Amino acid sequence: MDYDVAIVGAGPAGTSAAYSLRGKGLNVIVIDRLGESQYMRYHRICGAGVNRRTVRKLDIREDEILNDIRTLRISWPQGNTIDMRIDGCIIDRPKMLMRMRSQCMEDGIQFAMGTVKHILMDREFNTIMLGNGAVIRARYIIGADGAYSIVRKTVFGTVPELMTPIEEFHSDAKTDEGIMRFIVSAKYGGAYQWYFPYGEGRCSGSIRGYAEPEPGGVRGVRTVP
Repeated sequence: MDYDVAIVGAGPAGTSAAYSLRGKGLNVIVIDRLGESQYMRYHRICGAGVNRRTVRKLDIREDEILNDIRTLRISWPQGNTIDMRIDGCIIDRPKMLMRMRSQCMEDGIQFAMGTVKHILMDREFNTIMLGNGAVIRARYIIGADGAYSIVRKTVFGTVPELMTPIEEFHSDAKTDEGIMRFIVSAKYGGAYQWYFPYGEGRCSGSIRGYAEPEPGGVRGVRTVP
């Protein structure tokens, strides 16, 4: 089928792009490789902390906010610590994305599950070939398919110079309410471990292989370019 716009990737970038195209009279499809259960788990990992200005600009709803963050605390070795006042919050990304997705579908935007294998560029219509054999043609393509972007690789011929896998845990453990904390240490591979409230529990993580496991916590891994 032919579309005006095909969006590859249904994370925050792809879903926001679709959300902004509602009511424009365009035939839009969003393609994502994850099934619903995988999608919900994957999008809990990384990127939950935003400032209040972002909340207003992105139309994030109050019931999609889990916690308020008022302090950014950074600790270095030898006990040096600095606190910075911020106006931020922790959002429930899966809830926000599913709400935006539902609104997009109500306005006629289609969502399809599939893995993009190849893209052929043309002056009028671009052809997207999926792993299941389906073929989608679109006048415009928006690439929002993450660290291993097939759009970036196929269309622009580039890959990120550095890829960093991060590991995160969501658990029922408690942490300081209203504080997002970063602990800088050589034991985290020269980087840092983070802790912040996530609903009634907390989120913690670091570079993969250095994160301190949370007993009973739900583990997730994703790659950041």
